[in-house]
Amino acid sequence: IDERGQSSVPVVLSRFSTSDRAANIPEFVNLAPDAIKKISIDFLDDNNYYRAACEFVRADDPEGALPLLRESLELNPDHAGSNLELATILAAQGKTDEARSHLDRIFKLDKRSVPPDFLSGAHCRLASILYGEKKLPEAAEHFCQALRVDPDHFESRSSLGVMLMEAGKLDESLVHLAEAARSGPKDPSVYFNYGSVLHRLLPLA
Repeated sequence: IDERGQSSVPVVLSRFSTSDRAANIPEFVNLAPDAIKKISIDFLDDNNYYRAACEFVRADDPEGALPLLRESLELNPDHAGSNLELATILAAQGKTDEARSHLDRIFKLDKRSVPPDFLSGAHCRLASILYGEKKLPEAAEHFCQALRVDPDHFESRSSLGVMLMEAGKLDESLVHLAEAARSGPKDPSVYFNYGSVLHRLLPLA
């Protein structure tokens, strides 16, 4: 701070913050030039590790995300996003018991504190595990719970439609696949399954 009370601009610490967040070093403290030896990694919190892990996931490197997610949960075992991402990776690796434990952690949280996309994602992930175990009624219930939280949850909508199609419940399947085809991303598999159900319901003369 100069003699007119004006301070220098904030310093962005790119390794410890994000581009839209600044951290000021208090230059006005009367310290010797070499007094600050290092910047503490206390700047890194559970959200920092979670965001970094998500970058690895987006880069198709789930293994790189694993230690970051565990660091996040070490700091905050109730971090819904980290529990969900870790459960997703573990389920894909076939470690379903450990995946369930992280999903259960989300379900035990106060629902008002969990973002809807994380809650719907957790129900969808558990439904997928149950579906793989051929526990179809339980899987359907969790897909439906995901859709009650978020009616536009594409993975739950399309997966439920496929499950119902395979169970021979074509009328119910058609409703979900039609909605997935209408409102979701342009996924060829959804259109194929939708067309398959239509063909079985309305065979060509």
